[in-house]
Amino acid sequence: MTPQKLGTVFIARATLKDADLNKLGTCTDTPNAIASALRECPTASIVIGFASGTTIRGTYKNRMLEWNSCPSGFVAA
Repeated sequence: MTPQKLGTVFIARATLKDADLNKLGTCTDTPNAIASALRECPTASIVIGFASGTTIRGTYKNRMLEWNSCPSGFVAA
């Protein structure tokens, strides 16, 4: 694990999976970051996170809009 920058408040990671439960990558586990990662990875349909629990893509539909400029921290598997 790489050291986090001073001032980092939330560093938990969420896992993005496709419909067959294949791991596609990880992202920062916050709602806006997950929504941004889902835009970057259109084949992802399931999100498993610490704070968010297990959710589906549709849960973040209202956050997957242009106003959401949150960096996702998406790292492909």
